[in-house]
Amino acid sequence: VRNIIENFGLKTVTGRAESLSSFFYSDTLMSLQSDQIEGTPDESFFTEQARLQTGQMLDTTRRQGYVDQARFYLEAMNNLAKVLRTVPGYKNIILFSAGLAKQLLFGRTGGAVVGDWSTPEQLAAQLAEYDAAQADSGLRSDFTRLLKELKNSNCAVFAVDISRVHKEMNVEDSGGAMPGARELDGADSLKQLASETGGKFYANTINPENAMEEIVNTTKNFYILGFKVDESWDGKYHKVKVKVKKKGYNVYSQAGYFNPRPFKEYNNFEKLLHLIEIALTEDPWPYVPVEIPVASLNLVERGWQMALTFARAAGSDLTEVFGSKTEAYLLLFNERGELALIKKFRAVVPEKEKKENDAFLPSFLLPVKPGKYECVLVMRNMDTGRAARGRAAIEIPGQLPVVPYLDPLLLLRLDDRAKEINAAGEPTLASIYGYNPGTYSAVAGEVPPETRRLYTAMRLACPAGWEEKLEIKAVLARGGGVVAGAETGAGGNEESRKLRVAVLDKKREGQLVKMLLELETGELEAGDYEVKLEVSGPNFAQPLIATALFSVK
Repeated sequence: VRNIIENFGLKTVTGRAESLSSFFYSDTLMSLQSDQIEGTPDESFFTEQARLQTGQMLDTTRRQGYVDQARFYLEAMNNLAKVLRTVPGYKNIILFSAGLAKQLLFGRTGGAVVGDWSTPEQLAAQLAEYDAAQADSGLRSDFTRLLKELKNSNCAVFAVDISRVHKEMNVEDSGGAMPGARELDGADSLKQLASETGGKFYANTINPENAMEEIVNTTKNFYILGFKVDESWDGKYHKVKVKVKKKGYNVYSQAGYFNPRPFKEYNNFEKLLHLIEIALTEDPWPYVPVEIPVASLNLVERGWQMALTFARAAGSDLTEVFGSKTEAYLLLFNERGELALIKKFRAVVPEKEKKENDAFLPSFLLPVKPGKYECVLVMRNMDTGRAARGRAAIEIPGQLPVVPYLDPLLLLRLDDRAKEINAAGEPTLASIYGYNPGTYSAVAGEVPPETRRLYTAMRLACPAGWEEKLEIKAVLARGGGVVAGAETGAGGNEESRKLRVAVLDKKREGQLVKMLLELETGELEAGDYEVKLEVSGPNFAQPLIATALFSVK
């Protein structure tokens, strides 16, 4: 994948495609590589290609090595075609290559005959000659699959045969091409790639730049033809032939298209691309995901800077997302848009709990390096591809806070019909903030319009005894609006008012004091709000401040 991105310049096309490499090699999803061809490309592949193009025969060992490396090359091209599915529209690929040996891809013309032999050595030689004349079925299958993927991704290949360059550079060949060199020529594979994808083949030349002007002229002007087809998810291929009535014109067009396949038939790499598309694309194909509210808080847990990210999704929004196998993912993108971190878990919710609860809260808690991030939380049905997603911003400070300090506030609502979902063995939202999940549930930035009281969970880190005789003040502010009974702030452009605070619960766990507070807000109009807590006490050098943002819709 890294070779695809770097060697084909994909990151300049898709913007964030570079992050695909980090995702593919992340520790949490190394298993996704199980269906890929093992091994790495070798420079010897191009050496062997040059030998083939100059008519030098390959022995059995070198043949197999060439085949293995050629299959890896086809796999890389296959993955490129799959990645390009995420780039909208018609794509043109200019491929400079000597192609794949005709003999290995299609078999030698006339084959080979096992005839009279008098010694075992002669028989072995004839059998080896027979085997060498046959096409490699695995290589042929990979080549056919590549053609399919290029068509499926709307990619036209303009193939420039550079085999003559290899021949000019091969100083080992002093005797010229052998009579069987035609069988080892790679032009046929390039011709098929070009013709079946709607591109064009350019015969071997010592100066490939000569073909570039024609390619530019061919691709800069084009027609887009549309026609109605019945929706079908059978993955079948349909041929398309475009003709013009006027004589003297050549038509280059896509040879056909494939119907989409059901998501459950996707291989691991295709499922990987689908996830990336959900995370990065406004309208991913084939289904637009349900948008769900997400919140992300930076806090200190066990001495580490952590990101706590969760979503609050209505059960009705997850009807098609829940299935026999549903997975939750968290993807963190840094300021450069690169994928910095990913985590996933299997979201297991029994049918009984799906019926008993109105909301579901998947959550992730993980250590993160300092910086600004965009968090994307995705839930996906692994049988159908139906998904829900949401995003939130977070900034992780460069240094740990000094005791005493407050972690960000977690807003709650009275709710006994919400289910928290997290990875097995991981702490829940309720255990992190110390509230009863049977009575309260977390709010991910959105508060219902009928709200008259806010509840907030607070985490205070302080030495033992400092939590006594605390004074807690709360202020509700709304930018650009009016809060009933409000006082105008010094800036004159923000309305705010004090809230009555009641401490409903308080308990110490090591260095942390976890408190549950009730804030009387009264009726709230639609809009965006900020609640700010100020905590002070006899032992505090200065008040501690914590805030939470929310909106009423």
